[in-house]
Amino acid sequence: MPLKTQAMEEPALNLTPMIDIVLLLVIFFLVGTQFTQAERQYEIDLPTVSDAQPLTALPDEIVVNVGRDGT
Repeated sequence: MPLKTQAMEEPALNLTPMIDIVLLLVIFFLVGTQFTQAERQYEIDLPTVSDAQPLTALPDEIVVNVGRDGT
């Protein structure tokens, strides 16, 4: 008795989600580059910082107790 052999279907890739992601990334980077160009137009004078002083002592801890009745 001969065995029936069915032709196996080749798996197909669904490219629609990948195309969606690629287009979203392209739009994201296009918009991002437009913002960086707009930010370069602003002339901002940033403050200069002299030497920072280290923290010598930790501040005192404050403990707040609240009872069930709100007092």
